Amino acid sequence: MSHCIILIILIITSVADFKRREVPVLCQVALILVLPFIYVNENVWGILLALPFLIASGINDSMGGGDWKMVGLLGLCLGLPKTFCITVIGCMVFIIVGYILQTGKGKGKSLFPFIPALTVGYIVTLALS
Repeated sequence: MSHCIILIILIITSVADFKRREVPVLCQVALILVLPFIYVNENVWGILLALPFLIASGINDSMGGGDWKMVGLLGLCLGLPKTFCITVIGCMVFIIVGYILQTGKGKGKSLFPFIPALTVGYIVTLALS
């Protein structure tokens, strides 16, 4: 049941990220509200996967603050192994789709939002586990 709730939150966040290129705080709060029902102590290590995204958001403006927060919250909800799979698959989707969009529209015309790629990573990871 919790995986369905997380998926719904990610889909809503993906739609918002497509439309406005930002992650709504309400979606982050929704994940925080789910957290007490599925959290186990071992999952705390999953938050470490947000660190590279936090650093990337500080270096340039292409990665937003909501992206690393969502990765961190997923890490707390799901733990290090699953969140690692989600982020690796999400990054691969992000790179492939971003490349296709840039070659089709020209460089710098449009950035592909990260949360939809992360959602694809979540779906694939759930399907494989």
